[in-house]
Amino acid sequence: MATSPSQLHQLGLLLGPDPSHFETLLSHLMSSSNDQRSAAEFLFNLCKQTHPDSLLLRLTQLLSSSSFPETRAMSAVLLRKHLTSATDDSFLYPKLTESTRSTIKISLLSSLQHETAKSVTRKINDTISELAAAVLPDGGWQELLPFMLQCVTAQNNHNLQESALLIFARLAQYIGEALIPHLATLHGVFLNCLNNSTSGEVRIAALNATINFIQCLTNNSDREKFQDLLPLMMRTLTGALNGNQEATAQEALELLIELAGGEPRFLRKQIVEVVGSMLQIAEAGSLEEGTRHLAIEFVITLAEARDRAPGMMRKLPQFVHRLFMVLMGMLLDIDDDPQWHAAETEDEDAGETSNYGFGQECLDRLAIALGGNTVVPVASEVFPAFFSSPEWQKPHAALITLAQIAEGCSKVMIKNLDQVVSMVMNSFQHPHPRVRWAAINAIGQLSTDLGPDLQMKYHQLVLPALAGAMDDVQNPRVQNGKQMVKEGALTALASVADSSQEHFQKYYDAVMPYLKAILINANDKSNRMLRAKSMECISLVGMAVGKDKFRDDAKQVMDVLMSLQGSQMEADDPTTSYMLQDTLWQGANFSILHLILYGGGVNTMPELLGSAKLAVEKDQSQGHNESYIKQLSDYIVPALVEALHKEPEVEICVSMLDSLTECIQVSGSLLDECQVRSIVEEIKQVITASSVRKQERAERIKAEDFDSEEGELLEEENELEEELFDRV
Repeated sequence: MATSPSQLHQLGLLLGPDPSHFETLLSHLMSSSNDQRSAAEFLFNLCKQTHPDSLLLRLTQLLSSSSFPETRAMSAVLLRKHLTSATDDSFLYPKLTESTRSTIKISLLSSLQHETAKSVTRKINDTISELAAAVLPDGGWQELLPFMLQCVTAQNNHNLQESALLIFARLAQYIGEALIPHLATLHGVFLNCLNNSTSGEVRIAALNATINFIQCLTNNSDREKFQDLLPLMMRTLTGALNGNQEATAQEALELLIELAGGEPRFLRKQIVEVVGSMLQIAEAGSLEEGTRHLAIEFVITLAEARDRAPGMMRKLPQFVHRLFMVLMGMLLDIDDDPQWHAAETEDEDAGETSNYGFGQECLDRLAIALGGNTVVPVASEVFPAFFSSPEWQKPHAALITLAQIAEGCSKVMIKNLDQVVSMVMNSFQHPHPRVRWAAINAIGQLSTDLGPDLQMKYHQLVLPALAGAMDDVQNPRVQNGKQMVKEGALTALASVADSSQEHFQKYYDAVMPYLKAILINANDKSNRMLRAKSMECISLVGMAVGKDKFRDDAKQVMDVLMSLQGSQMEADDPTTSYMLQDTLWQGANFSILHLILYGGGVNTMPELLGSAKLAVEKDQSQGHNESYIKQLSDYIVPALVEALHKEPEVEICVSMLDSLTECIQVSGSLLDECQVRSIVEEIKQVITASSVRKQERAERIKAEDFDSEEGELLEEENELEEELFDRV
């Protein structure tokens, strides 16, 4: 690019002997003033394009010499960005002379040794780690490894030890093999750092480095040489807990979970001690919920690592029992929330806590990981006391547990169906409605996981019990007058039709008039979901009985749908979604059913229009002509444009634009001038809104620390915005 005399003068000042000019430039890059920041960015980019070596050397100089921590931090961030970003013209490393590269690497290591501000040290760590990851595979930083080994032995400088260990952890995959000849030295380094009595930060960093290095070793005998470090690794966790440093303990737990998932065999010889310690943490009610959850996550992860350490947890039945009790105990953490009883919404989770939800999830994972032969005996031992307890929470917890473990234990539970069904059926008469609800829920889940055995052998017990529960008018959750029960009944009927298929024909004439009546008459706002559910039910019933049985009613249903399309429905009316989802039209060789789910099945819109058009052209459309295609197009194209205008996710907007383009191509001359003008106007608004978003993102990226994850995320979103503009 051509540079003016004025710009040359400014460049001379910025890169000249007086560093204060360049330091001022960096401060302007961080300015809240748009004008000042834009001018500084222009000059910085000019330096980058014309004098890349001088620019990065100046950043390196400021990193080591500036008296302002924010300037040193900014220098480290910009160095990282321009030394390691391989996505655009910011990547300057290949353009630098070998002398500049060497100077930068030496200076980075020197800055790390002498930096006193921890916030700046972290950014230097990032820069060194990312640069090393880029150049180490080609042998591009021979000095780094000796430097790191020197730093981790610097007993009088804990910050330097911590930094070196953190870099080591991030680079283990690149330098692991190079350290094979030095395993004894490395073992001593890790031993000393894990045993550090004065710095918790050094111990955690050492734990991080040790775990990463162990996972990089491919030889079992090499890993065995570090086996004796495991007690010290665990002491990092217990020491933090004993010192009431739960944040540090949680960090240690997350690292140990990584080890359990990645290299569980390393834990095998001391599995009893390790799992015992984790269960002690899980059982400690005085600890934070997050700490207990992480300890449980460790044990579950270990159980799930059966492909790398088969059978490890099955050999510890006493621990499976303890863990099972902890998880069932979490299911007791539930409040008898009045909102649940009121049943004004479908929210069945009212009163449930994060403990409760985590316990549910872990029971499911544990059963899948260990299987029924291990879990069912434990459950059988625990359940009687829970089911017979006078506290409603305990039988409720037992029923929820039964439902959660059914998938993983199905083979064993099917062999014991009598006992399983008996436990659930007895709970249908429990005095507390939440227990009765849990019994119904359990039947639903067991019908999936233990079917069809359960349905074939026990339908004569289960169906009357379910029908009887619907007469419980004292409890709104299953009270017939409630709107959500009506909606649920339609969903259940749809499920029956879908399951029975052609066998449903004998009931068709009895139910279809009611379904059509709901579709036609449920017009007020409170009944919108009921109308939408009726559409879903009609579509599944029609699919079950076949086109010959459904043909006459299908025409009537289509007329209703078309009249609804022409009405002024509110934006949040669920009928819109179901109308698209359940668009029906069945001909001799043409069936469009359950094709589109509004907002998620967007790409099928062109298929719907194209299929309809093809059916008309081939005279396979049951008497429909081009006017029907016009009706369909008049509904789909404006709906897509409106959805595009409201959609906040850029990625989905891109997909919507592609679908809109295809729909317009299919519709062709069916679109009149007014419609085309409307589409153009809406797309103009999308462009305007997108431009505003781009500008806002640009502002936020400039205002944020370049090193933040949010900044990187915003840059990714910016790329999506560019793709959207390309589509428009």
